[in-house]
Amino acid sequence: MKPPMRVWFASEADRAALLARTSEFHDQVRRAVSGLEHREALDQADIARLEVRLTDAACRVAPGLRVEVQKARPSGHELVVLPDSGEGLECVAAEMVRFAPVLPGVTFQRHGRALPLELALDDVRARTGFDLSFARARVGFSRGHLLEVVLHSHRFASTADEGALGAADLLVSRLIGDLHYHEWIGAVDVAPAPRGGPLRVVTESADVASTLTLAELAPAVQRAIEQVDEALPAERYHERKQREGWTMLDCFPEMQTDYSLADDLAMASTLVPEALKCFLQGSRFSSRRFSRHGERLVYVKIDAASSTPEQRHALGVAVEDAIDAALVPLRAGCAVGAGIGLRYVYVFVMLEGLEHCRALSDALRPLKVDPRSWILFCDIGWEHEWIGLCESTPTPP
Repeated sequence: MKPPMRVWFASEADRAALLARTSEFHDQVRRAVSGLEHREALDQADIARLEVRLTDAACRVAPGLRVEVQKARPSGHELVVLPDSGEGLECVAAEMVRFAPVLPGVTFQRHGRALPLELALDDVRARTGFDLSFARARVGFSRGHLLEVVLHSHRFASTADEGALGAADLLVSRLIGDLHYHEWIGAVDVAPAPRGGPLRVVTESADVASTLTLAELAPAVQRAIEQVDEALPAERYHERKQREGWTMLDCFPEMQTDYSLADDLAMASTLVPEALKCFLQGSRFSSRRFSRHGERLVYVKIDAASSTPEQRHALGVAVEDAIDAALVPLRAGCAVGAGIGLRYVYVFVMLEGLEHCRALSDALRPLKVDPRSWILFCDIGWEHEWIGLCESTPTPP
């Protein structure tokens, strides 16, 4: 197992090693797909063999990656590079696609596209053995603007039917596309439904009668996303910060020697309570759900183990002031929260783009914070990305 990898902010040596492994993966792909431009379609057995071979090659770049082959289109076959398991692989997968070669009959994609209903059902049936064509769906919001989907079918044995859960999860991703799935879906569950019969009033419960057909699922998800977008602020956070009210959050961390993420946070004040709650509770987090302008939620984590509570508060204020002084004039973002943990001090930032991470780190270095201080990222898949605030900053816990 290779150690966790930084991608965007890696050292030159680490990035060169990653690019070398990526180049080797692309060479493997060339050999594996040679001649595909002459094939109008691949059968499921062909697809399964090709996916095994390409996934094995992808895992040599980073364990936990896999490759899916989308069925043929007039323009050829699509190879989708996906993080299958593990944390921090979003950036690796994106780089593998970004540097992909141009190959006849093949295109590389980071996210699988949404499929028409019949193609989606065929794909799920071929991959899992489940026929979900009789399923119905329910879509609703949970915390952090996440969507939860429940598929109802008389073919599901129970809500804990693992095969059904896997098939349902795959069907939802196929119907709405991988990107929407990654950013918006918090859970996909299943529920048994009564078998259909000639007497609808007798055989169908009101619960199931209120569900959606599968053809209605993707449009319903799109309407839900549009509903969130309409409710999000029209202005960027740095443009309205002075007019917004702050919300206090209390957390109850357990005492440990050290803490990953923000696991020791005891109290925080924030402009984005719903986003921060979502992140702190470990739910699937995407900044996309909290900004219509592409702002990304990141946070500064500073070791203050030897400081008093008063000193930690003063440090948090100084860090927040330095961030706003550097970013707001550039229209690059602003601090949207600050908190004190059992060991660390935290400041949360809505950043306009990754290119402004350098300005953020430059603004904090004059504060001469503890070497164990980092800029970290809230979005899922970015767990291994970090920027040290000192020359001697180690890898985060």
